[in-house]
Amino acid sequence: NMIASGSADDLIRIWDLNTGTIFRNLTGHINDVISLTLVNETLLMSGGLDLRFIMWNLSNWSLIRTTPVHSPINTIVQLLDGHLLISLNDGHLGLWNGNIALVGAYFPTGYAVNYMSHTTQFTSNNLRYFVGTYLGEIRIFNPKTGRLLDRIQG
Repeated sequence: NMIASGSADDLIRIWDLNTGTIFRNLTGHINDVISLTLVNETLLMSGGLDLRFIMWNLSNWSLIRTTPVHSPINTIVQLLDGHLLISLNDGHLGLWNGNIALVGAYFPTGYAVNYMSHTTQFTSNNLRYFVGTYLGEIRIFNPKTGRLLDRIQG
């Protein structure tokens, strides 16, 4: 009965949902924590403005590994096959495996942070990745290849 939250004070807070109190703080980031993804019951991934992608062990509350990235992280999403898709501030997407190793290369979405939404969505079979933009457009990508499949404008 716990939930994690990232914050602008560089901390990840683990909250006890029964009491509404902070159970533990995780330290390791040096700037805002923007995105958190629970991979399983004992593994948490975090990223933010400090150009770091961090893997946490929740069974002993320790930092497992810090991996640098070239731009601040907007979003971390776990795919059904266990891979992680990371959206970066400069408009690139990267596909990572569970050991925080980049699979292939980053691919551009065509939008830097000023035009790219922090919200992303997948289809249930992971064949489409939707990136919303502030310009009223949705770009649809294949998350494995980075290929732009379609654009929807409104």
